Amino acid sequence: MKRDTLRTLLGAAAAMAWGHSQGAGAPDWNKVLADAKKEGKVVVYASTFGNAQYKSMVKSFEQKHGVAVETLDIRASEMFERVRVEQSAGRFIADLILQPVSVVTVIERAGLLQKHGEVPNVRTLRPEMVAALAGNPYRIPLYTALYGILINASVSAQDEPRTWTDLLDAKWKGKLILDDPRAIGNGFALFNATYKALGPDFQARLAANGPVISRQVRNDERRVARGEFPLYAPHNFAFFKEIAGLPVRFIFPADGSPNADTQAVIAKGAPHPNAAHLLINHMLDAESQIAYGNSGLMPAVTGVVDKLGNDVKRMFAVKRMPQVNLDDMNQLMARAKELYK
Repeated sequence: MKRDTLRTLLGAAAAMAWGHSQGAGAPDWNKVLADAKKEGKVVVYASTFGNAQYKSMVKSFEQKHGVAVETLDIRASEMFERVRVEQSAGRFIADLILQPVSVVTVIERAGLLQKHGEVPNVRTLRPEMVAALAGNPYRIPLYTALYGILINASVSAQDEPRTWTDLLDAKWKGKLILDDPRAIGNGFALFNATYKALGPDFQARLAANGPVISRQVRNDERRVARGEFPLYAPHNFAFFKEIAGLPVRFIFPADGSPNADTQAVIAKGAPHPNAAHLLINHMLDAESQIAYGNSGLMPAVTGVVDKLGNDVKRMFAVKRMPQVNLDDMNQLMARAKELYK
């Protein structure tokens, strides 16, 4: 039996087992709906920073359920400390946290989460998403972000980088904006992925090529659009979709795309837990997942790929690099700080 076929079958089996477990001893979903309406709102800690699709999803949720969504945008690198300090002070504010798996892992290991209850739409998750959870009772995947390189339109097709290793060319010395790899976020996702896929020498050579380090994602993409810099990396494909009308283009490098699953988790002591579960379920329904897909984020559920626009279906053909493994994170973070001083 081919390895990919075996992986698919094992993933499907895991999905079935995990999906059935969601109903075991779970409260009646109608009661969750009723209690969510009584709670009246849900407080979300996220890193959306004006993402149009997120705003649209929130609007549709509020209109459908009559439950308000209050969102606090926090950088991924600052999320753990924010939640830890609040809970240590006995201030339980957040209900729902939406973050990449690396940040979720840190928060979970610190004991700042509570197990989620029944969420009916988890039964539609793609088998490989369920298999990756390995039965974890805290996390529910929502979508996968894929990263590439943002390029100013003045760069000719002949000169543009096609791979990550092309960024090592001396012609890009001092001309690349690089998201900060020394903190949890997009830059570290790239550092982790390329360190593993391309070898440790790649990052040493990239650092030596003098990239401009920044943490201003939404501003940096516009600096490239204005022609201040020809390149920015790693750039979220979903963010590119929002600025596609500007003089920029986006490539998925041929040697692979760093990627990160965004997961939903319930904060310990959540004041509005039923509303949090209701919002997760809404984010996993077909309408929301199609919207995520058309915004450039890979959906977590089955049955929606054929309903996506042709311009985003290419996501599913992209070679994906390894995601962040927390067991390696401290060592790799220390190395990033050594290289990018």
